[in-house]
This record gives sequence, structure tokens and C-alpha cells, in this order.
Amino acid sequence: MATSLTWLKKNDIFDSSMRKMSINIPLENDELEFSLGCAVLFLKEYSNDKRQTPYFEIAYYIVLKCAINNNEYEPLLDVSSNFGLYPISKYITKNQLHSIGGSAEFTLSYQLEKYFHNEITETYEQKKFREILVHSKKEENCYIAPTSFGKSSLIIEIIKSKNLSKASIVVPTKS
Repeated sequence: MATSLTWLKKNDIFDSSMRKMSINIPLENDELEFSLGCAVLFLKEYSNDKRQTPYFEIAYYIVLKCAINNNEYEPLLDVSSNFGLYPISKYITKNQLHSIGGSAEFTLSYQLEKYFHNEITETYEQKKFREILVHSKKEENCYIAPTSFGKSSLIIEIIKSKNLSKASIVVPTKS
């Protein structure tokens, strides 16, 4: 199935749109529609096989660039809220960069509240792994995550939740 999208490499609209997005030029309506349609195809491929992360990355790039360059934030809000990138969703809603309302906005607000912890909005992955580690019965755990992923606050939370009298924290020299 993954090879079914190879035709995009030779598509003039896709090529032109990607070039414009990469140098922050707003897209015309037909380019915007086509590019966002391609993003949907990439997300579908990724949803079929989560190992195919390049499909998610290119889809996210497209919706992010459409948001920034064309001031079209609804696709980015959809992707961020459906794929667990809740800090992005929170930013868009907090700054009113969307036009959703009514029950959809209520549902999104409710969903975002579930990912608010220690005064930050966590991603789906952050919350999932934080809860696994905090509730782990193991005496030894390893958690590797990028900078600003909440590791320090996680360590404090684990120590407090387990009432430990002694704890050893091993970090790389460069930390």
C-alpha cells in the first residue's frame, strides 16, 4: 500500500506546493486543498502502520506549514488533537486560532483537561509513560526522553508517590 503514493513525486502541484511551503510562501486555494488532501492520505498510511513514521512527519509538516503560511489552523488542530499532540491543540485554542465552536469545542476542552498535569499540557505519550512509571511496582526504571519532556518533574513525582527514603538518579555527564 505504501508504494501507492509514489505518483506524488511527479505531481507538479505537489512539487510546487512543497517548494512554496518550504520557503514560507502562502499557497493558493487549489494548492492548499490539494496539499491538505495529500496530508490526509499520508495520515491514513501512517494510521494503517504506525511504523511508517515518515508519513506522519510529512503530513504534520504540511498541516503545520498551512497553518503558519496560510493562517489555516483547523487542520493542525485536527491532527494535534487526534494524534495526542495536546500542547499544540491547547496553544491553538488558547490563542483562538480556530473557528470551531459548540459541542466540538466543548469536547476538545474536556479532552485537553485530561492531559493537564503540574501546570503543563502533556502529550498523549508523556501522560501514558508518566503514569506507567509512577504506578510501576519495579524498584528500577529507565526513562529516556528528549529535553523538556518533563523528566525532572517525573522523578520528583515518583519519589513522592513511593515514599522512598533513598533514591539514586543516574544521568549523563552533560546533564
